[in-house]
Amino acid sequence: MNTAAQGTYCPLVSIVVPVWNAEKFLPACLDSILAQTMPDWECILVDDGSTDGSGKICDEYAAQDSRFVVIHQENKWVAAARNAGMDRARGKYLNFLDSDDQFHPQLLELTVRAIQEVPDSFVCWRYTRDKSIWTTKQMTGDWKIYSLDESFFIRRVLYWAPWNKLYERKQVVESGIRFQEDWFARNKTVGEDEDFQYRLWSALHKADVRSFCVIDEPLYFWNPGNEKSLTHVLPTITNSNENAKKELLQKNYWANIYSIMACHQTLYPDKNHAWPWDLTIMRRSYLKQLAYGLCCAKSNKEKTPPLGHCKELTALLNSCKAEKTWSPYYLPFRLRQKWLVRFIYRLDESENRNFGRFDWGFYYLLGGKWNR
Repeated sequence: MNTAAQGTYCPLVSIVVPVWNAEKFLPACLDSILAQTMPDWECILVDDGSTDGSGKICDEYAAQDSRFVVIHQENKWVAAARNAGMDRARGKYLNFLDSDDQFHPQLLELTVRAIQEVPDSFVCWRYTRDKSIWTTKQMTGDWKIYSLDESFFIRRVLYWAPWNKLYERKQVVESGIRFQEDWFARNKTVGEDEDFQYRLWSALHKADVRSFCVIDEPLYFWNPGNEKSLTHVLPTITNSNENAKKELLQKNYWANIYSIMACHQTLYPDKNHAWPWDLTIMRRSYLKQLAYGLCCAKSNKEKTPPLGHCKELTALLNSCKAEKTWSPYYLPFRLRQKWLVRFIYRLDESENRNFGRFDWGFYYLLGGKWNR
């Protein structure tokens, strides 16, 4: 049991759950927390302006169990909800859970045990889209240690999600890393969690964290069936705030994103360890973020090296080719034409209908058999 200096009780783990219109899935999500075999936790439910019964469900669970804490706020999107939860958290460790997903009953027990046995490590674990595996597989919590520089992690566990990690809350607070609340307005796409992971990983790489402790078991259920999740509804969302649609051109963005990619040793195909879907997401994300970086550099009059001299970029493109991972930015980067990369990015971000013509044109130019 953890106690703060002023005598108030502090839980071992703080679980932050951003909630938005998830009434269909929320009870199962919260029941999975109640089912934890490690009871020393608090769960911070951040109701992000839900218009269904989600807020009421949060209040009902909090009334039944004081370990649930509810924050009601106007809709500010998931990044702001997670930040609000982190600000309220009191636990020694920090964990995230999406409101339509679920924890394996032993998740907290096994991950806390791992981080206590290897205190200088960053604890990660696998997820599953098929919860039935939990009824047929006994979780042992066995873990392995890998160095921070092993590219294994970006291919298998250190990908975009914050919910398959256990964080030392003090390290997160001291790093100053937070979810960028203007991410969607600036980029008009999801990715704030991926950005959070990249920046936090870089900060920990420079701090006292020396290795990854990987629990190679699926302790998290990622629900693919929620049609109201941000991933599903994003294509239909329109932003009426014209100021939010303006591109924020960040200084040194190209150098920063390229440095992160180089640090991760890029995404080489690995049939034994890689998760194909995760690799696809990461490759496409890197290419688009690098394209944005070139636009920033051009507007800020920053110099960037010739694309042919960027060996990590070449490795990334080779990985895309080997695995047939399609991106509209692949060919412009492969041709080493910065102007064409920027041109395609502008079409993409402005939702110009000509973007689709170039996208499909490039696709068929390369044979039309890539994974879209």
